Amino acid sequence: MVLLEYILWLVVGYILLVLMIETVVWRFQPPMEGALTLIVNPGEESQIERRLDSFEYGSTLYVSSNHWFRSWYRAVLANPDVEVVRDGSTRRYRAEAVPAHEHKDLLSNYKMGFVLRLLCGFAPSKFIRLTPTASTGA
Repeated sequence: MVLLEYILWLVVGYILLVLMIETVVWRFQPPMEGALTLIVNPGEESQIERRLDSFEYGSTLYVSSNHWFRSWYRAVLANPDVEVVRDGSTRRYRAEAVPAHEHKDLLSNYKMGFVLRLLCGFAPSKFIRLTPTASTGA
């Protein structure tokens, strides 16, 4: 019975640790090498700006949602015409969730590392493909 109680407290402590880390990352958006700023609903009152880790696979730009708090991800799916600030310049992109076969390929090439996945509570990775559109931002 005591062992079960210790395991329960360990699980509760881990869940609280993950919630704390997720909240800090969501709130403060720490700077990262290779990061970009994704702007959903640009120019509108409901504009959302998220600093995200980006990566290129082939010649395509992707961002990944590796956290439990991902309202920006749902907002992108609802309004896929986004702006991206990368290396000091702003461009317009069309964002779309990747299909299952592409997702599997990306997972095999996008490595987070065990410690980072542990700290993120093993949240499933969800990828967004960013395709440049003809018009550019400011």
